[in-house]
Amino acid sequence: MVKDKIMDYIMATEYDSVPTLYIDMDGVMIDSTRVIVDCYNEDFNRCMSPHMIQTWGFKELKYAPEGYIYDIFKSQRFFDKVKFFDGCVEFLKGWNYLGHRCFIVTMGHPINLALKEEFTKEHVPFCYFIGVDTNKYKSKGHIKMSGENSFYIDDLAKNLRECVCENKIAFGVKKPWNETWNGDWVKDFKAVEKYFEKRGLM
Repeated sequence: MVKDKIMDYIMATEYDSVPTLYIDMDGVMIDSTRVIVDCYNEDFNRCMSPHMIQTWGFKELKYAPEGYIYDIFKSQRFFDKVKFFDGCVEFLKGWNYLGHRCFIVTMGHPINLALKEEFTKEHVPFCYFIGVDTNKYKSKGHIKMSGENSFYIDDLAKNLRECVCENKIAFGVKKPWNETWNGDWVKDFKAVEKYFEKRGLM
């Protein structure tokens, strides 16, 4: 509760002169799909590729029993395997060096969120962490992303549509869960950096 109040204060404080990035974790900062597919291949002796995943719920992994994907996401095994997308950490370090702020906004089960927070503290400790409990919320729409210099990056069109932010950016390649997005788009962190360079923020 105390932590929530501190975070509310930080986010409610107006720093319009300070560029602030709100960034999703799964599918944006870290390659979660690759880990899920790798674990599936190991456990069921299959040879699936991450590029074969075209559904949000990993329906292509036909041998996975009910709850399997959910259990992987909240396991230490997931975080032992997962990697940041190329250029992610370097970009965030540069963003922080310039005095900009970054909030990682990610959804998950409480166990998953606890492991995510530990992971981000180890690798990007200069970023604030906001975990959205999927037992309580169905979206990130309640998160305050105020300020004319605020930017939000996510790979899910639904999240982008439901959040209130001045500048919304889709990340990654087009998939069924984001192809309806018609706003700004970046495919990787080289493109993210170029996006902010054009705006004089890098």
